[in-house]
Amino acid sequence: MKQPDTTLAKADTVALWHAVQWMESVLREWRRDGFKDDADRAKHQGQLETLRLAKRALRKVNAIRKAQAATISKLVAVGPLRSPTCWCESCDIAANGGLCSRMSLCPECGNKRCPRATYHDNACTGSNEPGQKGSSWEQCRSTEKPQVERKTAGAAGAQPRNHRVSRAQEQQGTAGGAGA
Repeated sequence: MKQPDTTLAKADTVALWHAVQWMESVLREWRRDGFKDDADRAKHQGQLETLRLAKRALRKVNAIRKAQAATISKLVAVGPLRSPTCWCESCDIAANGGLCSRMSLCPECGNKRCPRATYHDNACTGSNEPGQKGSSWEQCRSTEKPQVERKTAGAAGAQPRNHRVSRAQEQQGTAGGAGA
């Protein structure tokens, strides 16, 4: 089944404008001919409120149509997204007029935050950590909590072993195995 066309054409807004203008002329004639009674005057007032809402809606529809036209003209200017000859993010953006057409990964390590995924001449670091120099993720900060290395004793008489403990555990004194 074919999807209905949801873009607004100028003819659509012109047709709505004519309908609103017709409603306004009918109300003007109604007022000129006079009202039969208070109930008739109240109906006229209700229709005037509907006319006011219709004019407001028409202005919104016209603004939406103009915004759609501007968006469409930008897409036409860029043209269809092209597949660049290179795999890096910089070449992808350059080939597509500032738009990124896919997720770029380093061909060596497969990480998206590797500086080589951002630009093909950068060296591969083999890391997916945010904040690496030369990466498009350079401004990002790591969300992981820093780990503190701490020696803890295992079972009675066992040699101490290295054990990673988060700062929160260290402050609470629950070093995961210290009291076991």
